[in-house]
Amino acid sequence: MPFFAEKRLAVLSDTGLFKSASEGFAEWIRDLPETACVIFAEAEADKRNRLYKAVSECGYVCELNHPDEETIGKWVQSLIKSNGLKITQDAYRKILEYSDDSMERLKNELEKLWSYCCDKGSITEEDVAAILSPAVKSRIFEMTESIARKNRDRALRLYYDLLALREPPLRILYLIAREFNQLLLVKELLSERKSRNEIADVMKIRPFAAGKLSDLSRGFSVPRLTEAVSLAAELEEAVKTGNLEDTLAAELLLIRLSE
Repeated sequence: MPFFAEKRLAVLSDTGLFKSASEGFAEWIRDLPETACVIFAEAEADKRNRLYKAVSECGYVCELNHPDEETIGKWVQSLIKSNGLKITQDAYRKILEYSDDSMERLKNELEKLWSYCCDKGSITEEDVAAILSPAVKSRIFEMTESIARKNRDRALRLYYDLLALREPPLRILYLIAREFNQLLLVKELLSERKSRNEIADVMKIRPFAAGKLSDLSRGFSVPRLTEAVSLAAELEEAVKTGNLEDTLAAELLLIRLSE
């Protein structure tokens, strides 16, 4: 029974009940007291599952997928238009490049642009570069670009910028390794003559991001990418076993890869 409120709320996350037989829970949901509310937050659900059908009948089911690139583009354009501004195509691409998958962060960044460009009537690529703060993923991509161009100084400068923003060195190391893993996968998919949209579907990323990774992957050979992934794994293991300091490990990775 609820206390000090009309109803009691229970939130159940990633239970796995919607992927396997759940007869008991299905019956329980149908007999749920009016004083109780239950929210299931699941990464995966089988629509043939009895519990899923019971929730659909007795409650409400909502599938919250991340919007695709086209939907986000229309959303950004409508927000900019509602504020009486226009935006160039290059500026729009720069916004996507600087933002991560968070629409909340994207909206906050756009509000900065509105304040900065309200007297100009339009948003340019230069405005975006001057005002927006690149997301961590964007900085990692820039570091990888610098490595591809053998620009060690720029790669290290971006790394020190992330440290100044209090980004954990071990997370930076992980993100660099993840970037090279993605490039290796993209290289393989390109060898199979996959299109940008097909690559995006396989990797569960935006077509815009797939295009950028495809372009960047051409600056690396498969052995070089394999070497980068192996080196990152070795350095991460050295940190976790106490043989190397985390700040130094990420720095060593950038130096070695940009040789």
